Amino acid sequence: TKKTLETNYHGLVHFTETILPLLRKGTDPRLINVASMMGRLSQVSPALQAKFSSETLTMAELNALMNQFEEDV
Repeated sequence: TKKTLETNYHGLVHFTETILPLLRKGTDPRLINVASMMGRLSQVSPALQAKFSSETLTMAELNALMNQFEEDV
């Protein structure tokens, strides 16, 4: 689980934070996310769905949710 999270979550966060400044310099930047069916929010409780899909969710809050997930698993 730890190795999977390092790749699928932490790796993606690092890549996104690295590439965003470059994308912002472009005239028509695009960021496309490709995910498996396992990434669907319908697999978690309605309370967690609301937290993960909140428009005000901060990176600190997202990291806390992911840390809690890792501890739970």
